Amino acid sequence: MTSPDLNFPEGASGGNTVYQLQNVTQASVAAGQSADILNLLGDVWDALIDNLLGGFGDVVGAIAAAINKFISDFVYALKGVTGGFVDLTGFVKGADTKATDANANANTAIEIVTTVQQQVTAFDVKTNRPIGETITPLGYPSFSRSQLVMTPAARTGSTNAGDSGSHSHTMPLQDPGKAFTNTTIVTFIRITSDDAIKLMYFYAKGAPTSLVARFYRMNAAGNLSELLGTSGELAGSILSTFSTQLVTFPDEALAQTGDYLAMTLTVQGTVTLAGIELFDPAPLPGFNPVKNGAVVATTSPGSTISQSSMDFLSGWVTYVEASRSIGQELVKRSLVDLYDRPNGIGLGSLYSVMGSGVGLGISSNAAAWTTTNDGYAHALHTTPLTTTKTHGRITVGSVNGSASERFAGAVMRSNANRSSWGGLFFDNNEYSIVRGTGPNTFSKLFTLSVTPVSGDVLEWDLTDARWVVKRNGVVIVDQDFPTITYGPANLYEGVYLSRSSFQSSGSIADWMANDVSDVL
Repeated sequence: MTSPDLNFPEGASGGNTVYQLQNVTQASVAAGQSADILNLLGDVWDALIDNLLGGFGDVVGAIAAAINKFISDFVYALKGVTGGFVDLTGFVKGADTKATDANANANTAIEIVTTVQQQVTAFDVKTNRPIGETITPLGYPSFSRSQLVMTPAARTGSTNAGDSGSHSHTMPLQDPGKAFTNTTIVTFIRITSDDAIKLMYFYAKGAPTSLVARFYRMNAAGNLSELLGTSGELAGSILSTFSTQLVTFPDEALAQTGDYLAMTLTVQGTVTLAGIELFDPAPLPGFNPVKNGAVVATTSPGSTISQSSMDFLSGWVTYVEASRSIGQELVKRSLVDLYDRPNGIGLGSLYSVMGSGVGLGISSNAAAWTTTNDGYAHALHTTPLTTTKTHGRITVGSVNGSASERFAGAVMRSNANRSSWGGLFFDNNEYSIVRGTGPNTFSKLFTLSVTPVSGDVLEWDLTDARWVVKRNGVVIVDQDFPTITYGPANLYEGVYLSRSSFQSSGSIADWMANDVSDVL
């Protein structure tokens, strides 16, 4: 009989001889079956991944993020089918490289488009301010800039009434300025829309030895209650003739519609500032500020200034303009923590924690009280949100059936020192909306008497005083809570956990808080 080991011509394939069958292995089948698939995927590779961004010149963050996710999912899917009868290992390695390149290109596209958008914004600013009212179209002025007019200089002398013939007089004009020496000039500005203030403009001349700008938030009592920013030394930029001065503060400060900010200039030596004298002999009581301008007899103002220390006797108002940067948009923020890290004490450097006892930490991928020490932890994310229109979510981790009145939950609308905040808490038999007046001092405003269950998803949408809360997609609260303060000082969010009398609160499996983007 013919030997089954007989050699066949090189390149022969198929057939039904014993020799041909004994040489069919998994590897050979994989190689044969992979060829057509590799060709097909190669076309996809070149046409899809390589050129994925080519047709999208106006790609923005959301689209690029979706592209990146698709590429990642595509590569992961390929990795899931390596080996076996269709061997795509080599292709996957190449696709990994292509995907990395595409991701880099997508990120570059985001950066380029973002830069272009910022540049376009600088020349396409939408504003309702009339021409001449402000220095920039984004500014909030102490009064309309059009009121800064040159006035005739005072003249003294006599005129000969004899037959001297007709003649004319030239009346010189003077700048609308006033000199200040060794004092602090205060100018109040009303913010007419929610904004982020970072810039200050004014007109000045002279040769002061020192000039420093500051701006403060004013409270309802008329006191300058919070220092928001301090400039560097400005004296070197002041010329002998009036020039526009721009101050860029280190950080932006959030302001809401109707807020008053106080912009101050502290001078040592003498400086002349542009402004006007307003007729305002008898201020109406009960409203703040008393007048639009004041002075404080000091060259060392502190972090707060009381209304009683300000001199409102003059009617002078310096022209000052508060503004955000051109091209600067009010950033919307999104904060997320899945607690997907190893067990241990603490939540990490992104949180600021007030509390007692040592227990806050990670346990089984959840924020939990992890020790047998009694105590509490009020943990705020160190990055505040930027608006009072926010959305958030927590997923209930564990529920301690014996932990009545041992609360865990989300903190929102908090100021930095935890003296004013709201919360959405749970124990073993209820959900509660609370109002806090200290890190561990709070009272219930609303209670839903249901048994919390591990896996419950609580979501909230807050718009100023209005709270809409959902449990597993079903609205359980829709009402105003005006006693929970909201505004620029109450934008921190985080979580709260506790333990007392040998019982720990439940845990939180994940947490999210974000500003809600405006729909255009």
